[in-house]
Amino acid sequence: MVYKLENIDQVESLSGQTYCKNYYFNPIQDGNTPPNWIISSQEVQGLCNNAFLWIKDLEQIEWVPPIYPEDENIYSGDTTGYVGS
Repeated sequence: MVYKLENIDQVESLSGQTYCKNYYFNPIQDGNTPPNWIISSQEVQGLCNNAFLWIKDLEQIEWVPPIYPEDENIYSGDTTGYVGS
């Protein structure tokens, strides 16, 4: 299970913040259509930063991994930069 963030404000409020000492929140998007912003259950279980206790009240949903087409070439072949979508 993962925790679903309800809006971009929640994503931005967690990005780059610590949930405990040197451990940082890492909101990501799942494979739903449209994708949900989520954080892992490990982030919530390891929470010791009282400023973010509200995340324990977020809805828990099943993890749906993103699916990338096998023929999708996310690299241009140019090693000087990343070309992704």
